Amino acid sequence: MEVELSYLALVRAALERGGPVIPVRAVIREKVRLRDGSDRQTPLAFEFRREPERSPSRLRMDVRTGQLFLRSCTTGSAERSEGHEYDSGYPAYGWNSEVTRRAEAVSAAGLGHGLVYQLRDLHSVREDDVERERRGAVAAMDGWFVCDKALWKAVPEPLFHVYRTNEGWKTALSFDHSGSRAGSARVGSDRRHFHFALSQYEEMVEWKDRLCEMTGRRGTVDEFRAHQVYEPRLDGYHFDLRFALDDIAYRYRRFVEFPGGGGTAADLFSLPMPVFDVLAEVRRLHAVPIGDYDEAICGQIAELIGRIEDVVAEFPEFAPVFAKPTENRLQVEKWNARPISLLTAPVLPAPR
Repeated sequence: MEVELSYLALVRAALERGGPVIPVRAVIREKVRLRDGSDRQTPLAFEFRREPERSPSRLRMDVRTGQLFLRSCTTGSAERSEGHEYDSGYPAYGWNSEVTRRAEAVSAAGLGHGLVYQLRDLHSVREDDVERERRGAVAAMDGWFVCDKALWKAVPEPLFHVYRTNEGWKTALSFDHSGSRAGSARVGSDRRHFHFALSQYEEMVEWKDRLCEMTGRRGTVDEFRAHQVYEPRLDGYHFDLRFALDDIAYRYRRFVEFPGGGGTAADLFSLPMPVFDVLAEVRRLHAVPIGDYDEAICGQIAELIGRIEDVVAEFPEFAPVFAKPTENRLQVEKWNARPISLLTAPVLPAPR
C-alpha cells in the first residue's frame, strides 16, 4: 500500500538561484510503498491495556520470520503528521535521525547549512543525491507494514516492566532492553524495577499484588490477552538477576573512581575479604552470558545477592557499592516467588 510520508534527505543544492551548491537538509514528501499485512500473514499476537489507557497496545507477528510488530498509528494520522523528525512512532523517524546526525557532522566541519528546507524550494539540486537518499529512506522503512488501516513497526520482544511511582505500582511494556536494561531501569539508581516475559503475565500480577501488600501501595489493574501465535523467548527472572550484577559492577566502578563519595579502596585486592569475595563472585557470574542462564546460575546469583546485607552490616563503609537492603531483599524474594517445577533446583532460604 502506498502511504504519503515525509522524510529528510541530505542533498547538495543552492539556497537561491545562482547561489553556491552546499549540503543541506531537505524534506521530501511523497508516496512510499509499504508492504501489506493480513490476519493470515501477520496475525494478532498480543494485546495489553494498561490502566488508565483506553486503547490497548497491540502486537502482530510475521508468521514467516517470527518478527513482532507494534501498532503505531493509523495511516491517516501518519499522512497528516508534521512531526516526522520527533515522533518515534513515525515510519521515517529512524532514517530522519540518521540524516540529522550526518548533517550535523557536515555543519560542524563548516561545509553545510544547519537549517531544514523543503526540497521544492531549493535550486540546482543534485538528483543523484535525492535518489541515494530516497533509496536509503525506503530501505529504512522496510520494517513497517500496513494492516487494518494502521501502520505497524518491527520491535524486539517486549517485557512487562513493573515499577513504582507516587501513585503506586504500575506495569508497562518495555521494548528498550538492550543488554540487561529495560525502560527506566538504570544501573546506579533504584533497583525496584521488575520484569516478566509475555509468558509470565500471571506471575507478574501475583508479584505486583505482593509488592502492593508489602509496601502499602495500590497497583494498577491491567488487561492482557495472548492469541497463542508467538512463543516468548525472554525470561524476566533472568533479566532482573543480570541487572543486579550490572548494578553492583557499576556501583563498584563509581566507588573506586570517585572516592570523595565515600570510597576507600582503589584496588580490588585491597578490600576486606568478605567484600572481595562478593565482588569476585559478581565478576565470575557476570561473565556468564544471559542466554546461558539456568536454574543453577540464577540460584547462585540470588544467593550472592542474599549475602550482601550481612556484608554491608559488617563493613558499612562499603554500602555505596551495593543497593539498599530492601532492594536486595526484593530481588531475592522475587526469585523465590517464581513457580517451581519438579525439575528445578531447590528454593533458596527466604531473605531475612
